[in-house]
Amino acid sequence: GELLGMKEAGVTSLTVQFTELPFLDANENLHLERSSATLASGKAVDMTDVYFNVDAADAAKAGVHLPSMADLLRDDHALDKLVGQAAQPISAVNANNGNCSAHEAQACSEAAEVLRRVMGHVEAAHTNG
Repeated sequence: GELLGMKEAGVTSLTVQFTELPFLDANENLHLERSSATLASGKAVDMTDVYFNVDAADAAKAGVHLPSMADLLRDDHALDKLVGQAAQPISAVNANNGNCSAHEAQACSEAAEVLRRVMGHVEAAHTNG
């Protein structure tokens, strides 16, 4: 009973265009692509793609090999491309796309920095382990 179809959930449309606004929640799940949906009542609601953090030990017990963040991203420049910043200062991000407010651009920058630090720890653990 946890999964519902869109009609059952009262969703009449989804906006497929999205904004990348990365955020790590308290469980270290990555919230990335943000958009909206329209309900049958006409109300617009926010929606977010969430990439769930998976415990490597649980995956190993299930016989699943998970690539590390470093494996997925390969280098720091890939991370910059992922969050759409290409290592530019915030003022350049705002000037280039015009879709982010200063607050959103700052959030993107902070999230990118968190991901860089996480990736650095993963790489260090991978190298030392």
